[in-house]
Amino acid sequence: MIHIPGDELQSADYRSLEARWISRELADVARIRRVDSDTGKLLVGRRDHSDYAGLAIPYFLPGESHVREWRLRRDHPDIEYKDGKPKERGKYLSAPGRKNLIYFVPGVSMDLAKAVATPVIVTEGEFKTLALWRLANYESTTSRFLPIGLGGVWNWRGTVGKTHGPNGDRRDVKGAIPDLDLVVWEGRRVFIAFDADAEKNEMVEAARGLR
Repeated sequence: MIHIPGDELQSADYRSLEARWISRELADVARIRRVDSDTGKLLVGRRDHSDYAGLAIPYFLPGESHVREWRLRRDHPDIEYKDGKPKERGKYLSAPGRKNLIYFVPGVSMDLAKAVATPVIVTEGEFKTLALWRLANYESTTSRFLPIGLGGVWNWRGTVGKTHGPNGDRRDVKGAIPDLDLVVWEGRRVFIAFDADAEKNEMVEAARGLR
């Protein structure tokens, strides 16, 4: 794991996060850092001439304080055109070969991950997870629910092993990611909170089983 020190968030970063209902205090607890393009390239293993400046978001296991992984949110992602309309590409990036992981808000304990009496809300992205965590603890001494984040609607699955194909070739085996075993699910209320474009996004519709 590479060490990404980065810089403290700027005033504009805090304002942008607050607009997402992530307080300055929570952003600091999440240990989000600002990185320049060169550091961003190092973070996600890129060597091209695109701009990789942005926010570095660390991942933690429940109850632990050391960083297990980093993800980058770019300030200026690439733009591609689909049906004549511009669309951002590569806004959120991880290093090549990195496995899909669950985003837990720093400070979430293993006890909470296993507390079946506390409902779980599964959402897309780190920032929505943080906003939900703020809501879960708003004017409360205990968490009303546990939010966990995935990088996308299909990121609950990934490569979990290898097998041999009919021709003897090695093939990936896809399945539920190991991080899901960190949470106790049996007997627990679980809600899935898709993005606002859930009714229009084909990927989301497919994940919901509507296609």
